[in-house]
Amino acid sequence: MTGNRSTWQYRFEPDGTGTRVTLRVDYDVPQNQLARFATEGTLKAMNENRAAEVLANLKGLVED
Repeated sequence: MTGNRSTWQYRFEPDGTGTRVTLRVDYDVPQNQLARFATEGTLKAMNENRAAEVLANLKGLVED
């Protein structure tokens, strides 16, 4: 994680016999950090992977 200011919004909706969880993350990336990661696409992919990890962890917690 970069430690940049971000807003995380979780949305929970009924989905058949389960629940659909949607995660939206809005964040700003300072130009000096963008240079560290070569491209904005690389940083976006890293953040999307992190969000997937967070959702997988959440799923594990609520299904136990």
